[in-house]
Amino acid sequence: MTLIAGDTIGNKRHHFYEIPIPEEFTSDGKCLREIAVALTYTPVVRSTRIKYRATRIDFRLVTAPNPDQVTTMFNKATEKDDYENINEFKKGAVGQTARSKGTVQADLWRFKSFNNRSLLRNNRLFAVITRNDFPWGETLCAEEEEYALVVSLRDRENEEARLYSQSKAQLAARLPARGRIF
Repeated sequence: MTLIAGDTIGNKRHHFYEIPIPEEFTSDGKCLREIAVALTYTPVVRSTRIKYRATRIDFRLVTAPNPDQVTTMFNKATEKDDYENINEFKKGAVGQTARSKGTVQADLWRFKSFNNRSLLRNNRLFAVITRNDFPWGETLCAEEEEYALVVSLRDRENEEARLYSQSKAQLAARLPARGRIF
């Protein structure tokens, strides 16, 4: 199942996307399941600088019981320019530090089994997009910067998994909800 979103974001702002996780994805039994997330944007650049991108946009994958908790967590951090210290969901294959250096960012989370204490079973999953421009680039950047986000959920061992239909039903039950939902 692949979810795609595109939007524009202002400086020192966050966009919150809830990623629907179907029950079948976190079902019992050992099998390989994956969550892949990719973000891309095209910032203004300065070739005379080591950090050449005027705009910085990155994403974090986080779990929380509800959207309000995620919003509060990130908005408090924004006031202090401290959002880098917010813990991300487990360790992805690439990691937040390495992937945020570019304008095309991707990471992969792999799961072999889920138990009753699993964060994905007991919480909701969110992709949080954050824009934070370099001070030298604020006058060069557009008020709103475009980006695209893609999230893919895969069950590698059950090709008959009904992830899309379960997610669609899950979303229909929640609407209207606050924030952006794929």
